[in-house]
Amino acid sequence: MKRLILVVAILAVASCGGERGSTGPVANACMASDRGNNNAALCGCVQRAAHQTLNRSEQRETARYFSDPERLQRMKLDDRPHADEAWRRYSRFIDTAESMCS
Repeated sequence: MKRLILVVAILAVASCGGERGSTGPVANACMASDRGNNNAALCGCVQRAAHQTLNRSEQRETARYFSDPERLQRMKLDDRPHADEAWRRYSRFIDTAESMCS
């Protein structure tokens, strides 16, 4: 009985996705995207970069860019100060993800 409980506990921990922060809106969007290089390890790594550089609402917005790249382009071209700051944060996220996940 103790052995069964131990096995169940190990399986439960193993199914959590490994490292903290490997799941979230960015990882989910990455996995659902039609890009050929989406896999759990890469998408989890990108999500960890998002956790380090973006707040929750920014992560949800970034996840939308996977299915709507035009949305990202509109934000990039927007001249308002809020959009400029959002672009800087997104760029920092991209730089972090590239260095962590390459």
